[in-house]
Amino acid sequence: DALLLKLKEQELEINRLTQKEASLSSFKFFIEESNDLVCVVGTDTFFKEINPAFVEILGYSKEELLQESLLHLLHPDDLERSLQEIGSLAMGNTSMNFENRFKKKNGEFVTIQWTANAISAENIYAIGRDISEIRSTQEKLIKSEDLLNHAQQIAKMGSWEFNLLNKKMIWSKELYSIYGIDRKPDHNLYQEFLNLFSEEDATFFQDKINQSIADKEQFELQQNVILSDNSNKWLHTIVIPVLDNSGNVYA
Repeated sequence: DALLLKLKEQELEINRLTQKEASLSSFKFFIEESNDLVCVVGTDTFFKEINPAFVEILGYSKEELLQESLLHLLHPDDLERSLQEIGSLAMGNTSMNFENRFKKKNGEFVTIQWTANAISAENIYAIGRDISEIRSTQEKLIKSEDLLNHAQQIAKMGSWEFNLLNKKMIWSKELYSIYGIDRKPDHNLYQEFLNLFSEEDATFFQDKINQSIADKEQFELQQNVILSDNSNKWLHTIVIPVLDNSGNVYA
């Protein structure tokens, strides 16, 4: 009986070790095949372990990446911030969504967003994602918005968008200037917009909106707005309905 019990215990231990080995093997496969950058980096700023994504994204060989300090790869403007972040991680803090730029072998820079945690006093485990395309798109959108604001300022022209589903209105920067209203958070801009008109004109405008929703046609009108200093402005307005995939007006 004692021998059978011993054999049973050994069998359970073998199964446990086998399952653990399989789990570690699966985890290793996940890291090796991941498109994200997975690494162990020392507080001495040298990579200790890296997955193939580093070679794929940065263009250096594994040997080159392990032999040089990561400081040589960082964008000069990100160097001080990155050193501070490593120091914070070394003190046991977790880093979430930290971004810095790494220089690729071809001279280009990629923006990496990191999540990291210390696994010992000397080593940090980190997972990074290449978000260069996202940041590039955001920069283009900002530039486009700046150009639009500048063009509207020159032309003394503003624009707004009204979402029929949530009754939210968005104004362009120049429209605030035209209406003489300061930009404030949580403004009910649709109500602010209606307050610029007399009650009769506001009703007329809403009727025109309802007609545009029904016939899906744009319309134009002259608007007399009453500003906060009781002065008046006449504005020419063009309203264009926006259709969803089903052909219904939503803005």
